[in-house]
Amino acid sequence: DTVLLCEHPPVFTLGKNGKNHNLLIAEAQLSALGIEYFATNRGGDITFHGYGQLVVYPILDLERLGLSLRQYIWALE
Repeated sequence: DTVLLCEHPPVFTLGKNGKNHNLLIAEAQLSALGIEYFATNRGGDITFHGYGQLVVYPILDLERLGLSLRQYIWALE
């Protein structure tokens, strides 16, 4: 099992359930500010990551731990 900790350059990511109109800044303004914007295949809506924000990526074998994804999310919460 691994836990990655990192900081991302400024970026908005749009999940597969998200809508472009939820980005409340014009893409031209993003570019001028040096902020990237990507559509991704993750769940959820729109998310911002930027300097000073610690992002944690747990990489776990849930099957080995005997947990379903739902159980893991509940435990994490």
